[in-house]
Amino acid sequence: FVAVIETARQAGPGAEDRLWLCSPQIETLTSWRPATSAKLVNSIRLSSLKRSAEQRVAQLAERAIDGLSLHHTEWSPGLIALTHRFERYALAREAAHERELATVVDAGIDGVSCRHVDRMAAVAALYYPEP
Repeated sequence: FVAVIETARQAGPGAEDRLWLCSPQIETLTSWRPATSAKLVNSIRLSSLKRSAEQRVAQLAERAIDGLSLHHTEWSPGLIALTHRFERYALAREAAHERELATVVDAGIDGVSCRHVDRMAAVAALYYPEP
């Protein structure tokens, strides 16, 4: 963590603010919060929660953790809306096909991670055409 933050700060003004750091451990993210302006994201599977998703998102808000990252198949429009109600980012990961990307974009997701830049670009062009 320290090396990443130092590198971002050395990269120039604003670099740290544009950095997104993920961890499955909410305690780890909480310990990082006072030390950085980077976006902090809890990256988990819903099945790992001992309590409800709503309780987790509320906990993220209380601890100033910026977002929740779930496997793309775990998101629903209702869960995205719940996450937004707490003013947290909803991020989908491991979408590999255009239809998977389009599904979460249609549902209102804030961001996706995908190993296929060409597929992300194709979906982005459908939803955000250049003027």
